[in-house]
Amino acid sequence: QIRVQAKEAGLPIVGDKKYGSEEDSRLNPINRLGLHASSLIFTHPGLKKSMCFFSPLPKAFLGPFKKDLKWIEKVFSKAD
Repeated sequence: QIRVQAKEAGLPIVGDKKYGSEEDSRLNPINRLGLHASSLIFTHPGLKKSMCFFSPLPKAFLGPFKKDLKWIEKVFSKAD
């Protein structure tokens, strides 16, 4: 759903072959879909317990933004 909403807002996700633009498919510096969840939290349907999973930002995501690395690290440190 988020991929469709991003396209409708004129902000297609990098690497999205289905909903992205043709230009985006040629200009994909990370060679994958540009979505990442740094955390995922949900209630387990059987255990009825909150389950939390965390994943660091993939290094491939940082390459195109090396000049902005300090800003990215600052934003993600606030999200914790």
